Amino acid sequence: MNHSSEKLQYEKLTSYFKYLVGITMSAITIICAVAGFLFWNSGKEMREEFNTKNEELRNDFKAIQEDLKEQKTTMQFELSKLIEKSNAEIEKTRINAVSEIENVKTYASNEARSEARNKINEVFTNKNFDDFVAKIAKERMEPQIINLVDKRLNQNEKEIINQAINDIESLDKSKFILAINYLQTNPQIKLSDNQIQKIINSSKAINDEYKLSIMGVLLFKKSDLTTDFFSKELENQNNYSEVFAIQYFAFNKIEYNKFEEIIYKIMKKNPESGIYTNSVETCRTINKSYTLRLLNSTLLIDLFKKRPADEVQGSKENMYRNLKNNFTEAELKSTLLYN
Repeated sequence: MNHSSEKLQYEKLTSYFKYLVGITMSAITIICAVAGFLFWNSGKEMREEFNTKNEELRNDFKAIQEDLKEQKTTMQFELSKLIEKSNAEIEKTRINAVSEIENVKTYASNEARSEARNKINEVFTNKNFDDFVAKIAKERMEPQIINLVDKRLNQNEKEIINQAINDIESLDKSKFILAINYLQTNPQIKLSDNQIQKIINSSKAINDEYKLSIMGVLLFKKSDLTTDFFSKELENQNNYSEVFAIQYFAFNKIEYNKFEEIIYKIMKKNPESGIYTNSVETCRTINKSYTLRLLNSTLLIDLFKKRPADEVQGSKENMYRNLKNNFTEAELKSTLLYN
């Protein structure tokens, strides 16, 4: 229901109320006029008869007065009843009119509320209110929340890392394994030089099996300390740690000349060492630049070829088959080793 229809209904009810009141008042006016006429007409007849029949009327005057009094009383009673009935109808009409008007107001109010609610919902829907609120909350609260969360996470992470380092140092087998697993599965964790040194120190007091686990942690922690550690492990020619050491240099892109120098020392000291082929095989999937430089290193290739010819040929063929998975044939043929 719109505003114009509500106004029209209100006007109709008001007109109806006025109409009922008008009818009732008209009825009262007519009754009073009739009563007045009757009184006036009766008085006129009485005077005429009194003038013509003075003697007769004088004798009957008292009876007539009583009759008129009785008629007057009866008319007054009837008039009172009519007035009471009219008042009751008027009051009923008034109450109905007021009730209808209130209903119109209530309906209009409910309609207004409903209309307002629909407008709000429409605005929220059309303007994508959820996204709007989320955007405002993100702009105002996200930086603070992120800052608080980051601080808390950083604090928690520091506590966990410190505990893991302590567990490694304790050499308690159960704690050691859990600490190593945590650090290995979270390679993005940054360790301070002090923490790295503690781990390196712990590696000296454990067997080779657990030492490899420590190398797995240090593999992604590039620093002067770890470079020195893996350099020594590589020079020691420990079969358990050799692959980890080569991976460390290739993965972290340590200066190639430093790596080549270590390999040369090992090969010079031990011509039978397989460090050259191991370096090529390990680096081919990690560092293409390292691999190509190994395949073009005059120092290393000269030492490699000093081994028995059949061993050299067999190693070259095996390496070639594997290298084709990472390099084109043209790239390999252009190297010093396969030229």
